Amino acid sequence: MSVIIISWIFRRLLKAGVPEEWADRLAKPLLIAGLVLLGIVCAIGAVQLHDRGVIDDYEKDRAIASIEATDKAAEQRARDEIENFKQEQEMRDAIDAAPESDVPLHPAISAAVCLQLRPSERERTPACRSAGGDGAGTRSIKRSGN
Repeated sequence: MSVIIISWIFRRLLKAGVPEEWADRLAKPLLIAGLVLLGIVCAIGAVQLHDRGVIDDYEKDRAIASIEATDKAAEQRARDEIENFKQEQEMRDAIDAAPESDVPLHPAISAAVCLQLRPSERERTPACRSAGGDGAGTRSIKRSGN
């Protein structure tokens, strides 16, 4: 095979006007140089293909991790919403369940509890609603032991 290629290069050199003695000396080195160049091009192509595969795998893994993180965050938000709702319900129930008495609840305490509730929850809680939603109403609780 190499003899055919060398003779082809030799004929091309002769057609290009290179003297026969130079063409004979140049044919084999040109073949070697061409094969080296072809090998370099193939190696660069193989590296590019490998790099593209690595990049594609990385992007695929990153997309999967992003989807998993988004799903995990959505689940956490849902759990947080449920927990917040339960806590607000407990606060609302505690405010509503406080018995009426002659001992008034300090307005600052009532206001602090009502301000922790969301605005929509303040409106639904009678103790918070009684004085404009800030909890500073006239609600009283019975204190034990005093």
